[in-house]
Amino acid sequence: MDKLLAQFLRKAKSNHRVINAIQIHQKGALVVDFNRFNDKERFHSFSASKSVTAIGVGIAIDEGLLTLDEKIADSFAEYIPANADGKVYDITVEHLLKMSCGLKEPLFFFSTPERYQIKDWIAHFFAAEFEHQPGTHFLYSNFNAYMLSCLIEKKCGVNLCAYLEDRLFSPLGIYSPDWFRCPMGHTTGANGLFLTIDEMASFGQLLINQGSYHGTQLVSQGFMAAATQNQYEEHGPEHGYGYQIWRSNDEQSYHVSGKYGQLIYVLEAEETVVSVQSLDEQDIESFLWDELILPLKAYVNSEN
Repeated sequence: MDKLLAQFLRKAKSNHRVINAIQIHQKGALVVDFNRFNDKERFHSFSASKSVTAIGVGIAIDEGLLTLDEKIADSFAEYIPANADGKVYDITVEHLLKMSCGLKEPLFFFSTPERYQIKDWIAHFFAAEFEHQPGTHFLYSNFNAYMLSCLIEKKCGVNLCAYLEDRLFSPLGIYSPDWFRCPMGHTTGANGLFLTIDEMASFGQLLINQGSYHGTQLVSQGFMAAATQNQYEEHGPEHGYGYQIWRSNDEQSYHVSGKYGQLIYVLEAEETVVSVQSLDEQDIESFLWDELILPLKAYVNSEN
């Protein structure tokens, strides 16, 4: 394993790739722990935050706070303009989880100018144009996870970060969580969560153990099965998409993905979780898959 890691790091250096940290767990045991820094800093996980939000939705469903088929318009009636597209009344929790709310355009992302100029993001969402019937087409948008975050807050009276503190973060060893809020004070949900490589790896262990961590079931196995499986027969991403979780290139594994290479690969067949923190604008995801994940899968399978 050390040789495999060394080969990967040499390849990354020769290709001018910035890899900050890598952890590999096999059967729950830490077998690789590389860190470019002296300390394990919390870094922005970008869109890896979406997968944490999805697990938060699963917890809320387990507690009876939400249902997959409830329509979000019922909770946000005061935000819906008189001339709103009628399709907004059909958007359910599951549609948001699947990135299939029907938006024509994705609206703004973390670093686009509108994020700095628009104050009320909920009103912005409901005033948007919806092209497709909800549930029929995949469109990647931060607003799916953001609206789920706001819905949980609407139901329980505290923001998503606070809601998850005792239910998810503390059990995973993520104390005093750092998560951005929007201008109106809602947890952004789609991004803005800061994690160390250890904390990312803990979340990966929760995923591979079907919602259990150190023997405690934090989110139901039924929700986890749906969240990690492909939810699309057509009009979805090439390799599939679950609930804010991507199916991987081999169509057996799945992964959590954030901008610039914040990734958690769950290789169920190999009983392996790979957590990566990068800082690279190139196609880091393809590079990691080809140069780290595929060699790792081959190595593990040759050992078994």
